[in-house]
Amino acid sequence: MGGRQYAAIEQNPGKPSRWGQLARSGHQVVQFKDVQANRFVAVAVDGEAKEYGGGKSRGTESGSWD
Repeated sequence: MGGRQYAAIEQNPGKPSRWGQLARSGHQVVQFKDVQANRFVAVAVDGEAKEYGGGKSRGTESGSWD
């Protein structure tokens, strides 16, 4: 996208982070990483994506996970 490469990484439910907790509780959690910058730029939970730091969300509303 936009000349940049991104990797979609499914959340490991064994991790102690809030994303791991959501995955353990049955949610589908995918994080998106900018390959060149080697940093996570967004997360999607059950199809609703949010960019880190931008306050933007995309997708369908599936409940609050903030």
